Amino acid sequence: MSYLFEFKKLGVGVHNQKYIINDKFFEQFENSDIQKANVVINLTADIKSSVISLLFEIKGTVEVQCDVCLENFDFKISNKTDLFIRFSERAEFGEADFEDDNKITLSKATENIDLTKHFYDFIVLSLPIKKVHPLDKKGNRTCNPDFLEKLEEYESQNTLKNDPRWDELKKLLN
Repeated sequence: MSYLFEFKKLGVGVHNQKYIINDKFFEQFENSDIQKANVVINLTADIKSSVISLLFEIKGTVEVQCDVCLENFDFKISNKTDLFIRFSERAEFGEADFEDDNKITLSKATENIDLTKHFYDFIVLSLPIKKVHPLDKKGNRTCNPDFLEKLEEYESQNTLKNDPRWDELKKLLN
């Protein structure tokens, strides 16, 4: 499944396109943390003769694994990001030169660009580093209560007692 953006067919001007990203999209990426998704990407393309400015507005939910209790849960994402494409005579036909994270140089002969990998990257970058169940209205964790109970039990059994080997080093702090 690829998401080709055929800018040559659209011509100069501002164009809007909508893309639906679902579970099937993530099947093509090995080892993806995301298995299920319901995401809408609204793409606004400002096409000029030598530059294309793409604005991606990403909204939806993805199913991720909680880093605390290891259960899957739906995480809401919302993100805006852009990508700039410029054209050059020096670029080889069909070859993309990635200058940095959001700038690409293409050959003037190029007629389209596959946005699949960009969509994947933008969605993954919308996720926080640590993914945990959201708190409820009272501020309590919504993780699996059985797992939290076991975790607390384990932590209470393994709390470190005052280790005399560190006493001499603690004196240096005073």
